[in-house]
Amino acid sequence: MPPPQPTPQPPFRLDKALADRRALAQAFNELLAAQHTSANPVALAAMVSRAARPRQVLKLLLERMAEYNLAMVQAVIMVLNAASEATALFLLDALREVAYDARRPDTLRLSVVTVLCQREGQSVPDDFIATLYDPPAVALQSLRASLVEVNRTPGGLLEYLSSLSASEAEVQSTLVLMMRQLDDPLVVAPLRALAQDDRATLADAALEALASLHQPSAVIALLSLPPTLPPDRHAVTERTIRKLQMTVAPGQSPPALAAQPDPTSRAFLSLLDGRGSQMLWFALSLAAGSGEYELVSVLLNEKLGIKDAVGGITVPAASLPTPARIGALHRTVVSELSDSAMRRDLSARLREMVAQGEMTEVPAELISVLMEGNEDEGEEPPYLEVSFDYARRLLLAAQAETWSRGDSLPLAYRLFNAPLWRSQPPGPGAALGPELPLPTRLRSQPEIATTARELLASPFFVGWFLETPLLYDEVERMMRMMPRNGRVGPRKQAQIEQAMDEIRDMLVATHYRPEQLEALQTRLTRMAEWLTIAGERQLAARTLGLARTLSIEPPATNPFIILLVQRGIEVAAEALAGGFDLRDDPARFGHVGLTLLGQIML
Repeated sequence: MPPPQPTPQPPFRLDKALADRRALAQAFNELLAAQHTSANPVALAAMVSRAARPRQVLKLLLERMAEYNLAMVQAVIMVLNAASEATALFLLDALREVAYDARRPDTLRLSVVTVLCQREGQSVPDDFIATLYDPPAVALQSLRASLVEVNRTPGGLLEYLSSLSASEAEVQSTLVLMMRQLDDPLVVAPLRALAQDDRATLADAALEALASLHQPSAVIALLSLPPTLPPDRHAVTERTIRKLQMTVAPGQSPPALAAQPDPTSRAFLSLLDGRGSQMLWFALSLAAGSGEYELVSVLLNEKLGIKDAVGGITVPAASLPTPARIGALHRTVVSELSDSAMRRDLSARLREMVAQGEMTEVPAELISVLMEGNEDEGEEPPYLEVSFDYARRLLLAAQAETWSRGDSLPLAYRLFNAPLWRSQPPGPGAALGPELPLPTRLRSQPEIATTARELLASPFFVGWFLETPLLYDEVERMMRMMPRNGRVGPRKQAQIEQAMDEIRDMLVATHYRPEQLEALQTRLTRMAEWLTIAGERQLAARTLGLARTLSIEPPATNPFIILLVQRGIEVAAEALAGGFDLRDDPARFGHVGLTLLGQIML
C-alpha cells in the first residue's frame, strides 16, 4: 500500500463547504445521540454516499466516530462497494491519509489500513507497522473490538471462527496466544470451540489458554469440555482440570459442574426420517426468574452422527410449547415461534446452510421454516418432549458415530454445545432408551402390506420414501412418455403403468443391498423407540414387526420396500413437475418433505 499521493480536487467554494460542514455536523450530532450508534454502519454509509464531497465527509466521519472504528470500517466498505470510480478514489485517498496520520488512535489506523489492504489485495506494509506506538497492544485492542462486533449477532462469532478455520495453522496459533493475553470473557467461547478441534496442537494451545484465563466463565467452559471430546483427548483435558482445581485457595471447594441439569431445562426430539435424520432441540433457562431461554438445535444422522447445529438464540419462555410430561407431543418448536425474531433468524440460518450445501439433510419438521406463510399447522409432524438426559445420551452416541468415521464435530456444534454440558453428563451405565414392546408378528405378505400402508399413511412416517439420483433419472424418462396435451388414453396409460413397474423393480433390486436393509432396520427400531416414549406402544410394536420382515422377506417381494419405492417415485415426479431437480445439486439429496415442493423457498 503506497503512502498517500495528492489528488486533483474540484473547484473549491468556501460558502458551499461551510454549509456542507454545518449540515454534516448536525447530522452527526443526531446520529451520535441515537441508540446503538456503533452498530449502525448503514446510516453512516448512507450519510457518506449522499454527500456532495465524500472525501470531506469521510474525514469528518473519522474525526467524530474514531471510537466506533468497526462501524466506520463497515460503513466505508459499503460505500466503496457501491461508489463510482471517482468517488472510490476520493475515499481511498482519505483513508490513506488517516492510516498514516500518527495523531490518530492506533486501533483506528489499524482498522483503516486493514480495509485498504483487503481492497488492494496486499499485506500490511512494514513501514506502517513501524509507525504504530505499541503494535502488540494495538493488535489486542483490535482483536477485542472484532470480538465485540461479531458477538452482536448469534451467527457473527460462528462466521468469524469459520473464516479463521480457513487460515494457516500459524495464524490460528497466533490468535490463540493473543486471546490468552487478552484475558477477556469474550475469548471464552471461541477458545472452547478451538479446544474441540481435531488438530491436537491447536486444541492443546486453546485448552491451555482457557485454563490460564482469570474468568469465572472460563472455569465452567473448561469443566464442560470432556463430554465433547473423543476418548484419546480425555487424559490431557482432565490433567488441565486437575491443575486448575489445585490452584483453589485453602478452605474453598474446587470448581465443579452441577450434579444434575437445571430442572427447568427441556428437550424436544423430531421424528426420524427414512434416511436416519432427526432434529434435537434443547431449551435452557438463562437465569432464575429471567423468563428467557437459550435454544440449541442439533441435526443428527444415524450414519454420520452430528451433522450441524444452530444456537445462541434467546426466546421468552412463553414462546416455548406449554410445559408437559415426558412423552407429550407438540407442534414443532419453530412453529410455536412463528411470529418471533427467533424464527426469522433461524430461517435465515437454515436457508444459508441449505444454499451452501452445509446441511444436506433437512428433517421434515424444518420444512415449515423454509416455507413462506405455512398455515396448515395440523399437517406439521409432531415434536416429542423427552428428558434432558435422554437427549444428551443421543448426543453422546452421535458424537461417537462421528468420531468412528474419522470426521470432526461441526464447528457450529462445538461453538454452541457449551450450555448442554454445564451439569454432569449421563453415566455410561444409564439405559439409552425405554423398554420396547414385543414386535407384532406379521405372518403373511397381506399382513405386511396392510401394516406398511397404515404406518406410511400416518403423520409419524411423513419423511419415509426412497430418494436417489437414479430414481430421478428413471422418473424423468417415464415423464417423457406423457403426451404434451395431457390426455392419456388406455394404451398410453398401460405403457406408463408398465414403465412405473419396471422402475420400481429396478430400484428395489439395485438400491436395497444388505447394508441398506440393515440401516433401514435400525431406523425402524429407533422409530419404535420414539413411538414408545410417545405412548404409542401398539404402533411401536407394529413398527418393530416391519423391521423383522426385512430379515425374512426379500426386498423384491417385501410390501414395505415396494411402498417406499412407489412413494419415492411419486415424490420425484411431483418435484420434477414443479421444476425442482435435485440432480442440479447432488449435495441436496436427502431432503425430506419434498411433497411440499411448491411451497419451499430454498
